[in-house]
Amino acid sequence: MRRTCIFALAVALSLGAASVRAATFYVDPTHGSPSGDGSEANPWRTIEEVFAGGLIESWDISGAVKNPGAPVKGGDTILLLSGYHGQISAEHYFNRDPITIAAATGHTPTVKCIYMGGCAEWTFRGLTISPIFSGTYEPVTLVNFYSRYGIGISREMVVEDCTMFSALDTAGWTAADWVNTCNGINLGYEGKWQIARRNVIMNVRHGILAEAEGSTVEYNQVTNFAADGMRVTNDGIVAQYNVIKNCYKVDDNHDDGIQSYRVYDYIPNVRNVVLRGNVIINQEEPGQPFPGTLQGIGCFDGPYRNWLVENNVVMTNHWHGITLYAADGCTVVNNTVFSPWYHTGASNYETWIDVGTGGATNIVRNNIAHAYHVTGNTADHNVRFTRAMNADAYFADWRNWDVHLKAGSPAVDAGTAAGAPNLDADELFRPMGLTCDIGAYEFGGVPPLAADAGEDWTAVDANGDGFEMVTFDGSGSYSLIGNITSYLWTLGGTYLGTGAVLPMILPVGQYTVTLKITTSEGDVDTDEVVITVAADTPAVDGDCDGDGDVDLDDFVILKQNFGRSGVTGGAADGDVNADGDVNLDDFVILKQNFGSGLW
Repeated sequence: MRRTCIFALAVALSLGAASVRAATFYVDPTHGSPSGDGSEANPWRTIEEVFAGGLIESWDISGAVKNPGAPVKGGDTILLLSGYHGQISAEHYFNRDPITIAAATGHTPTVKCIYMGGCAEWTFRGLTISPIFSGTYEPVTLVNFYSRYGIGISREMVVEDCTMFSALDTAGWTAADWVNTCNGINLGYEGKWQIARRNVIMNVRHGILAEAEGSTVEYNQVTNFAADGMRVTNDGIVAQYNVIKNCYKVDDNHDDGIQSYRVYDYIPNVRNVVLRGNVIINQEEPGQPFPGTLQGIGCFDGPYRNWLVENNVVMTNHWHGITLYAADGCTVVNNTVFSPWYHTGASNYETWIDVGTGGATNIVRNNIAHAYHVTGNTADHNVRFTRAMNADAYFADWRNWDVHLKAGSPAVDAGTAAGAPNLDADELFRPMGLTCDIGAYEFGGVPPLAADAGEDWTAVDANGDGFEMVTFDGSGSYSLIGNITSYLWTLGGTYLGTGAVLPMILPVGQYTVTLKITTSEGDVDTDEVVITVAADTPAVDGDCDGDGDVDLDDFVILKQNFGRSGVTGGAADGDVNADGDVNLDDFVILKQNFGSGLW
């Protein structure tokens, strides 16, 4: 029975899961050819030529197959190698399984822009995007997922881990250059369920236009923009953990870090939006060209219904820190709105939180701001930060844009847990003290969930049969946001077993094993452990230092310990025969084996 289990495990380890895998294709501008077959040995040349050559099978708006029999199909991945790949531009590509276009590991492929209209289920990952790579600069939208009558609705489109910019060097730019520069990402209106994640966007006019219903915009960084850092203009959008900083004021646009409005007059309201954990900074450097006054979160043309605005940091030189006009059923909780300009007297913009006069259906709680316009709303546990208050007593390093709370801050344990988010702006657990802190950051926060697969370790095949029993131990994992309901152990994606503690027989070798924990709330975390099963190496008598041979180094150890009694360290302390004494008996054994293991 033991041998059967070992054989089955060995097959699993060597072959992986018995499943059919989607195909991977390669595109290489340096060594590829339009007549290649897309294999790693014979790649295509550019991704623009892949689309132009009809090498991707999909469906059009009518449901008819597009490019029937083409090699690339839904579920496949196209890996791009370093070099310029042209422009990605396509319409009517409705995949039924996602197709991924991504940078190959260790490569930096470049494209001019990505324009996808009336398309579904595409992922673009790890690309560098700018018109400067084309040789002729023109202002474009760097990533544009658009919808239009006649081509259909773009849905389930993803752009992640990409770097994009109009140009890298803007030192000589005029105001006109900033006006006529590129936009960043457009998740176009009338689209649905689109994602922009972990992208770096630099030197653009608008940063991210999140206009597709049900979209997610998270962990992006927008640096240096000349209009709006982000727009959120449709229902069900989640914009979280984005950094938006450095506004260039070059025209009469009222610039916002995050702006919302009703795109069309016939739309009654914008509903069910979440703005969470975003950081908005007006201007980092005092000498920045074209400085302006950036509105923080500006939502003026409402109504806005059922919005959640939590854990945001707004550091801007304007009245509008967080403004929701005609708010209804909105919650503004645990935000930090702090203006270094106002606090130091450099500006008279008393940056506020304003939710209009929507009534008791709105909640404003646990916030820090310089002023509040919340008449008729439910407002409690808020700090109005006046110029007379000591910012150094509250914040870690506000002069350098760090408004984490410091030890002893009056905002620590000054809030209420009622309606407060259970994570702070750093996604750390809240509360950590007697109750919730006020503001976006919880002092002393810890991760709410942590998988712990244990320390890396080595087991020795004691009986020399090529296998050894090991135990995976994930009992150090914890969750503060629900019970852990699942411990899943995998090796390279292959299922090994479940349980906090999992015994298993492994062949001699080294294994990187992943533990995935899942909580009753659906949250997950992973950790890895490296287990080495080493072949047993017979010990050499007299090998005090354990290096596999008996030489002068071992004699020195014995000599240094000679005459000791009550020794517990065995050969490592010169007690070669492990009788507790270091004496002539040990010297004789060492002498008899001197030179063993050297050849």
